[in-house]
Amino acid sequence: KHFEFCRSDIKSKIHKLMIHRLEETVTADEEICEGSGNSNNSDAFENILKLYVQYLGILKDIEELYNSNVYPQQREVMREIEVLVVSRIIQMRKSLCQENPSY
Repeated sequence: KHFEFCRSDIKSKIHKLMIHRLEETVTADEEICEGSGNSNNSDAFENILKLYVQYLGILKDIEELYNSNVYPQQREVMREIEVLVVSRIIQMRKSLCQENPSY
């Protein structure tokens, strides 16, 4: 029983860290989108690229959590978040290609 408690406690901490990381990335994304008219193309490309990599890491984390989770309600929420993250990754990929066609 103690092992199960520790395992669930660790999972809870991982969920909280993942949610915190996602919130930080979304906040940074919003700030970059608001200030996009104030930067040159190379700065915009670098900012989008950083966020793109962060979203890829978050997607990997969500997939790992989804695969290790047995609760249907949590899996459903994770799947919804995963769809949103994938959508944002696709949008960012298009932006990266527009900013730098060689990418």
